[in-house]
Amino acid sequence: MPKNLSHYSLSRVLRRIKPISDEINRKLFSPFPRSQDSLLSRYEYRFRFVTISPQGYYSKSRLASTLIDWSFVRSLVAHKYSIFGPPCYDPCSIFLLDLFRVIDDFASTAKFRNTLADRDGGRAYRSYAGITEPIPCEASFSNLRKRLGVKIYDAIHAVLVKIAYELELLTGRIISYDGCLFPSHARYRGCTYATQSCNEVRVNGDCTKKTRYRILNML
Repeated sequence: MPKNLSHYSLSRVLRRIKPISDEINRKLFSPFPRSQDSLLSRYEYRFRFVTISPQGYYSKSRLASTLIDWSFVRSLVAHKYSIFGPPCYDPCSIFLLDLFRVIDDFASTAKFRNTLADRDGGRAYRSYAGITEPIPCEASFSNLRKRLGVKIYDAIHAVLVKIAYELELLTGRIISYDGCLFPSHARYRGCTYATQSCNEVRVNGDCTKKTRYRILNML
């Protein structure tokens, strides 16, 4: 574990991730069968400044859209589309919106869609994903999920792991994730070895708050 946390700083990651992302998009590039005129939306990567408050708050969706150029999703799913058919949304747009729904903790696609359609509440989401008019309906999300399928989602996950590895955020020694389909304690944040005597541990003043601010300052 490196002692210098600047290794994981946002400025360093943003500086190093662009050439990594450009190389991945170049290698995976596959022409999309639909012309731009037949698309209801058009995602294009744009760098946006991400601000982190002194308390550690930031926009997850803005960070996700700034860190990574998601154009590779269009290449991975290009073979699933035909040159014929009615106008469709850019798959990058719908994929990103679905990602925003998850990372911003929306309870359902319907609630996220209502926010997306709101003039002010959904402006940032629409801008990040390249959505103008019309606003996607719930069926647009379910259709894309079905079109992508497990294999393409796994391929997208593999690209994200590769990016993290190239950034040296992962060592590659052990990479695993919880795939359980039943309730488990995978998100448990307590102490396995806690005992009654732990209640006797004394903390002076606002030690926890000061430690939090020190960590944030180092990040």
